[in-house]
Amino acid sequence: MVIITKYLGPTGTLGARISAVCDSGNLIIPYDYGLSPLDAHAKACRKLAHKLRWYGAYCPGSTAEGYVWIKYNFNHVIVCRENDQIPLGE
Repeated sequence: MVIITKYLGPTGTLGARISAVCDSGNLIIPYDYGLSPLDAHAKACRKLAHKLRWYGAYCPGSTAEGYVWIKYNFNHVIVCRENDQIPLGE
């Protein structure tokens, strides 16, 4: 389950907003200037996840256009370290 959030700048008639989209739905909320940019995007993700009843933890990753939120599965976590010795071809 992936949700993508994107900042939408103000127009002549609308203030700044954040869109949240996924394969199952979407929504747009007003930009909350009282929050950090990450928290404003998290708010949009949370609202869409709740609307779709996609309950759980989400982990963000930044993109050039906003954030990608991936539902976090606590049973499948990988850690990549700089000094990991991983043979080529694997």
